[in-house]
Amino acid sequence: MKKLLGIVILVLFLSGNVNSNDKVEVLKKVTTVNDLLNEGYILSSTNVLPSKNYDSPSILYHLIKDKKLVTCVLRSGNEDKNKNRFVVQCLKP
Repeated sequence: MKKLLGIVILVLFLSGNVNSNDKVEVLKKVTTVNDLLNEGYILSSTNVLPSKNYDSPSILYHLIKDKKLVTCVLRSGNEDKNKNRFVVQCLKP
């Protein structure tokens, strides 16, 4: 029974649909997480990535709308001096 369960799990892992040929689209620099939320995206999760040199961590925002994923990265220290806000870089795979 354990072998059958292991085989089923292995088949499920190997049968995933992976599209590695898709290009990543970088959204406009002025795009913010609030802009995407106003467009109807839903915040799926957030992650904090510690920096390697302990200066400042990065925050990842994952947003979903109609099976479309957008990931935005906020790095401390990337502050836009003209607008007094942090600049995020958003990617749409």
